[in-house]
Amino acid sequence: MRMLAAVVAALSIPSMVAAQVRDTLVVGDRVRVRVGEVRGYTNVFVGRVAALSHDTLTLEIPRDKGILLFARSAIAEIAVPNGRESKWGNVAMVAPLFAVPIALTTTILTSSAPHSKGYRTRGIVLSAALLATPIAAVFRHRPAERWDPVYRWLDAK
Repeated sequence: MRMLAAVVAALSIPSMVAAQVRDTLVVGDRVRVRVGEVRGYTNVFVGRVAALSHDTLTLEIPRDKGILLFARSAIAEIAVPNGRESKWGNVAMVAPLFAVPIALTTTILTSSAPHSKGYRTRGIVLSAALLATPIAAVFRHRPAERWDPVYRWLDAK
């Protein structure tokens, strides 16, 4: 019985993974449309799908900026949002900034010189101030949005 359950679970994993990938467009979806080469203008538009037909996509730009019509042949890529990237990806970028405050703190705390209490306190405050900069850099930056491409409507004939 356990072997049968394991086989059923193993066979259902691909369908569960495929169910997690969204490959259709629905009116009202927020999408990013990348148009083929456009000379001198931006070629990426973000908005909501206002209407969808076999050969055209109508995109409503946010804050009542307008409505754009795209022919399917002019669209290079359509993508739907899939959350944001992790803030922890920035940690590797600011990791070298942690070295100086940590080294300063360890040398101050291991100092055994007489009358060093005031020196030690000032050093700890300076270390905390130096640590605040990389920590703020990690959490202040808003991560970029992740986009998953949608192929079914674009590739339909």
